[in-house]
Amino acid sequence: MSFNRKSPWLIWLNAPLSLLYGIVVGLRNVWFDLRWKQGHDKPPLNVTVVGNLSIGGTGKTPFVDKLLMQSDKTTTAVLSRGYGRKTKGYVVVYPDDSAERVGDEPLMIAQKHPEIVVCVCEDRQEGLRKMQKQFPHIKHVILDDAFQHRWVKPDKSHLLTTWQKPFYSDYLLPLGDLREWRSGAKRASEIAVTKCPDDLTSRQKDKIVNAIRKYSLASVSFYTIRYGAWKCVNGSNHSMENPLVVTGIANPNPLYEHLEKQKISFSSRAFSDHQFFSQSDIDTLLLKRPKCILTTEKDWTRMAHFDWKDTSVFVIPIEIHSV
Repeated sequence: MSFNRKSPWLIWLNAPLSLLYGIVVGLRNVWFDLRWKQGHDKPPLNVTVVGNLSIGGTGKTPFVDKLLMQSDKTTTAVLSRGYGRKTKGYVVVYPDDSAERVGDEPLMIAQKHPEIVVCVCEDRQEGLRKMQKQFPHIKHVILDDAFQHRWVKPDKSHLLTTWQKPFYSDYLLPLGDLREWRSGAKRASEIAVTKCPDDLTSRQKDKIVNAIRKYSLASVSFYTIRYGAWKCVNGSNHSMENPLVVTGIANPNPLYEHLEKQKISFSSRAFSDHQFFSQSDIDTLLLKRPKCILTTEKDWTRMAHFDWKDTSVFVIPIEIHSV
């Protein structure tokens, strides 16, 4: 729940908790700033961090995909925490892996870029050490969702924030959705404003840049999310009408809005973010006898191994583009 929708008594209740949280996070960042000035925590690899100041989806995975498309895939790797996986420690991700073993987002990256080394590890320092030993040809590593993981000093940091809810108008947890103070943006090399409308004007961009300048001198770029053509992954590709849209992502509303703009009639079933589905969940969905199912690439990594019978299932890809 965002700050401006909270009732006064919730604001009063959460304000002390937010202040206490901010003090702890602030002291932690001061400690890391001192370590970085002393030259600690710099790995012997070129490291790029992609992350955000807030909780919730800001489009990190499509952004990582964009960086990979621009990189030398023979020497680039991705290291992620592997959020939601049921394993621990360092694990190499393969395209035929399961989301339960490696996490849905790393698996999606490995499937889209099978030529790239993808690994998961909660401890990014340990992960980098083991990657370097196992894959000595790797020169550049992209750390996914690691802006607050300050045990590793990056060469470049991409901070993502959404157009709908930019970090400079948000508040610390639990009042708002910020993981740390807005001033953390000063560590960024680039601030990417994501999920922008396609018709964002120069005046709107200038207003956003001016607001960001209170906290960071980093370059600012603007991106929009675009959906691609549906891909049939189960059953017949002829039934594409009145889909049941099934999601387990942080915010399915942009997908709904896209379908509405396309004048596509649909029903929806939204699960929690990173939902691990069961065959029982799938059977319950099929009881509704939908003409077809539409889901996201990330969700499909957690659904593909179930029995969908002869139901037509489509995946809609997501890409990030400059505006």
